[in-house]
Amino acid sequence: MGDFHIESALIAAVVGSFWGGISSSRLLLKKDSEVLLRVFSSIFLFGTPLFLFSLFTGCLTLDGFGFWILTPVPSVFFGVSIGRFYRK
Repeated sequence: MGDFHIESALIAAVVGSFWGGISSSRLLLKKDSEVLLRVFSSIFLFGTPLFLFSLFTGCLTLDGFGFWILTPVPSVFFGVSIGRFYRK
């Protein structure tokens, strides 16, 4: 898992989905946008060292960057929506 490719993007997507769902299902939640911002910032903070390592070693591809944009983002939105549905 040393590359900025689909394996690390899928791990971030699964963790973000469950984390967003559990965080947004709390009854005393103020705003769902705060949960989204917290989960997205943590996931992309986790991906920053992988991105920098791939950039400096020369193995950064547009496909890997696309996986990191197109996989965790919908997964987190899905997890937060399921948690919000459970809360309501």
